[in-house]
Amino acid sequence: MDDLLIKHIFPLGEIIERYLINEIKIEKLPEDKSNQIKAENVYFEDAIELMTHDLDEMILRKFTDELCDVLLEQWEILDKCYAENVSDSERGKLAFEAQEINRVRIAAKNKINQLAGFVTEHKQYGDRNEVL
Repeated sequence: MDDLLIKHIFPLGEIIERYLINEIKIEKLPEDKSNQIKAENVYFEDAIELMTHDLDEMILRKFTDELCDVLLEQWEILDKCYAENVSDSERGKLAFEAQEINRVRIAAKNKINQLAGFVTEHKQYGDRNEVL
């Protein structure tokens, strides 16, 4: 398969994001629900190692930590959003905040993708076309 095609289909930022989300789930969910997630992460770890062996480890770690912080923040906001004792007004504010954090998440993923020479993610909402 062509290297450029692989970089379009499996951007490194996407794989690292999925790995980090699984790590958050492992931390936040009961152990009986996280065993399958742990098994899945072994494959992500292997893919990440293969795709990052020639990258600057310190810069990659910085970008990965940044993405992890954003994902944790997004998790906490969405956790509050789905709580039963939250008013509709507060839920709307939290959902908007989560959407704004999504912009930061995409920017963090794109830093990883750019570092590794992968395609960056673009989002479009209505008439707003944003390259983050």
